[in-house]
Amino acid sequence: MNAVSNITFRRSSKELGMTGFRSLPVLCVTLSLAVVMGDPASASPSAPSRWSIVPSPNNEGLNWLAAVDASAGNDAWAVGYYIGFEGVYETLSQHWDGSAWTLVETPNVGEGTGDWLYGVAAVSPSEAWAVGYTAGPWDTYTSTTLIERWTGSAWSVVASPNPSDDPIYGANQLYDVRAFAPNDIWAVGWYWTEIGSAPLVVRWDGRRWRVSPTPDEEYRQLVALDGTSSSDIWAVGHSLNFNDGHQALAMHWDGRTWVVVPTPVLAGDIYLNDVSMVNSTDVWAVGYSIPTNLDIQPVFLHWNGSAWSVVPSPHLSSTYNYLQSIVAVSANRVWAVGYRTITGHEVVSLVERWDGAQWRIESTSNRPDGGNYLFDVTVDPAGGLWSAGYFYPNDSSNFQTLIQHRSP
Repeated sequence: MNAVSNITFRRSSKELGMTGFRSLPVLCVTLSLAVVMGDPASASPSAPSRWSIVPSPNNEGLNWLAAVDASAGNDAWAVGYYIGFEGVYETLSQHWDGSAWTLVETPNVGEGTGDWLYGVAAVSPSEAWAVGYTAGPWDTYTSTTLIERWTGSAWSVVASPNPSDDPIYGANQLYDVRAFAPNDIWAVGWYWTEIGSAPLVVRWDGRRWRVSPTPDEEYRQLVALDGTSSSDIWAVGHSLNFNDGHQALAMHWDGRTWVVVPTPVLAGDIYLNDVSMVNSTDVWAVGYSIPTNLDIQPVFLHWNGSAWSVVPSPHLSSTYNYLQSIVAVSANRVWAVGYRTITGHEVVSLVERWDGAQWRIESTSNRPDGGNYLFDVTVDPAGGLWSAGYFYPNDSSNFQTLIQHRSP
């Protein structure tokens, strides 16, 4: 899929709510709950799960969560989008106050074409940032970056750069955001150029958002970032060339310049969806591979300070296995989340854990009578983890927000 068709996809499968926002389109299937069995990496079907579903609210209509982040045990945000009665995509945010998730109103700037939020950074109870994009006119493939800021009482839109101004293909989209200080916030995505899609990195200096120049050769798109400081940041996504197809893309910022760092070239199409750092010599990136036989499997890459390498993981017998997000707490405590299609078209949440020696599937909770999709995971400063996504009922009624919590 080239950059033009990626933009076209925004007009098609996202209009159906099957976002696959860091990946390829999610397959439209009939969904129901099933017990995960048959994989060497699976937890025992009878094993108790530390993951539990936490009630989360919904606007009237169809609701999706794409990102979650927390600054304290009583301060966490989850963001995404929903379709109301007017049939237009609108931004969505929810806040955790230590006892419950509640809806918080967010602004929309699109004139009937749609607004989406895909990334969130919780800085403090009085500050948070959310990023995404606003679609342009329906007869174009244009979009503009969307950045919103929470100041303790309300969300407001903050002006953000849009380097692509082509009237037909001028796409500018953001997918992730990280905060290193109140005056040092970073966000990544991609924009359209004359030679195809190029990485887009923008930085907040306390007064305004500015573009941070990146190498823009070939077709490249960024979807996630993480760092130990503003002089040690990794951003990941995928690139496209005619010899190798879609392959993993990893870029590093050393405080002065962005550099593309080689990653292993693998068979089939490879997409990286997230990155998480323990320290400068212990970095994880996660995604999935799509071989010619469509046996979609997780991909784990690890940076040891000098090179990226593939870390083997058990082959999953389920049909489609998507990992969307990863969080590294320490060298032997790393979690990746997503979803998997098992026994036909039954979709359940997928969580894998690295214990310092191997990846194993961890037992999770799933709502019955529908599909359970996880798209992001973050540390809960009060202990454990938060994960967010959506639930799709078997009766094809409205998509609903899904939030899970892992106890320590």
